[in-house]
Amino acid sequence: MNSYCDWKNNHSLYTGTTRTFQSFLPNLPSRTFNIRSSSLFTTTAKSSSNSANAASTNLTKIKDDVTEAMRLESIHVFEKYKDWYNTSEHHDNTPEPLFLDALSKDAARYIDKHFDAILFDCDGVLYRGGGHLAPNVADTLTSLIQKGKYVRFVTNNSASSRKALCEKLTSLFGMESSQKQKEDYGVVGGKQKVVLTEDMMVTSGYAAGRYLKRYFYERSDNLTNDGRKDDDREFKKPIVHVVGEKGLRDELNSLAPFHIVTDHDNDNDEDENSITSKTNSSPSSMTRDELSSYTFRHPNIDALVIGLDTNFTYRKLCIAVNLLKRNPSALFIVTNADAFDTVGAMGSESTRYLPGNGSLVACVEAAAGRKGILVGKPSDFLAGLIQDDLIGLKNNNLDNSNGSGDEAQHDNFVDGDTIHIPMERVLMVGDRLDTDVKFGIQSGMRSALVFTGCTTLEHLIDLGVDGSEEEPLPHIFIPHIGVLSEKP
Repeated sequence: MNSYCDWKNNHSLYTGTTRTFQSFLPNLPSRTFNIRSSSLFTTTAKSSSNSANAASTNLTKIKDDVTEAMRLESIHVFEKYKDWYNTSEHHDNTPEPLFLDALSKDAARYIDKHFDAILFDCDGVLYRGGGHLAPNVADTLTSLIQKGKYVRFVTNNSASSRKALCEKLTSLFGMESSQKQKEDYGVVGGKQKVVLTEDMMVTSGYAAGRYLKRYFYERSDNLTNDGRKDDDREFKKPIVHVVGEKGLRDELNSLAPFHIVTDHDNDNDEDENSITSKTNSSPSSMTRDELSSYTFRHPNIDALVIGLDTNFTYRKLCIAVNLLKRNPSALFIVTNADAFDTVGAMGSESTRYLPGNGSLVACVEAAAGRKGILVGKPSDFLAGLIQDDLIGLKNNNLDNSNGSGDEAQHDNFVDGDTIHIPMERVLMVGDRLDTDVKFGIQSGMRSALVFTGCTTLEHLIDLGVDGSEEEPLPHIFIPHIGVLSEKP
């Protein structure tokens, strides 16, 4: 094979996923699927007079068909990429990734034998868009949790609090939820019931809150044991200006006593800890004259946090930049720096690109002349949070068998009743190379890439067999999360 162009011309396949999901669904005419949209489909057909029950039944069937389409498409792209990779020229010192296919139970057995902790990205791995489930996702999660695996859901989405994310996943997967932290990591009554808990949710908003809490309340150099400043001044809650959705503010408030503020137009006291603005009724522009006469309700801040804000405006940009300029010692926290997300079938003409939080951060950084502190994937700070969580797990939570009757070869450090899971026995499963895979690799974990999310076949081929520093190739490729289930 001389080049990617030669390969593309000699293979009758789509690059990326240029065929839409509709090509896998011949029995669903006149529908254009928008898999990552909150709307399941649009139709040009004349509306029928079916009853509500019939419509509900059809909707369930369509959702099942979408999941099946995701399964077929991911397997197709997986096999094409594996063929390309195996027939490409490799460097002698390049470690080759492992390809775990969907045709046997080898993937589930391999994961069971080699990993004690599994971290899952959410959108693009567990589901796509508002609620189109990945194949066998509920069976996979149930199996892993019942085996005592340490399972966490690690997302760069800061728009939802851990509580909201837990409720969402519980509803999507048909599981139960609990706000209480379970020492047995979700297993209740042996292997009869699986419960998702808030402590299993690790959002970038949670990481931001933990960073702020550690800085303002847990630093030994300027705090007493009760979290107050070690001097005679009256303790005041740190003032944190937030650019982001309500879920981010809720998460910060749940972790420590912060005084949360936003742009002050139309201030409305939501509770004693936060001041929010009714964004929809606030002006979006900011002229020179307006800025020169603008009165900052809280001109002195202790920190500024930026998460994805779908109502981001030039006015918010001006306020954030000036607050950072006025407060050079204030922390500048970035929940994540994802460049974009996608809507529509990947690689097709219907694909649309949603600017991510990275685009907002770039605006503020450029104007303020400061670099923010990244706390989401692939940051070392988030890896440290997870690593701390892996210390002191209950020893009896880990199944000592690998599913085949053989004793698993654990390299865990056992200390009495607890067990410490080393990072090499942690697997990060994601759909992006620059966040999920990079996070796993640079933190000493193992990484796996699925083909149900953002990464296209065309992009992988353009990267070559070595990947790049910013977008490294994973240790493992799998078509979709369902191959990790023991069910066929």
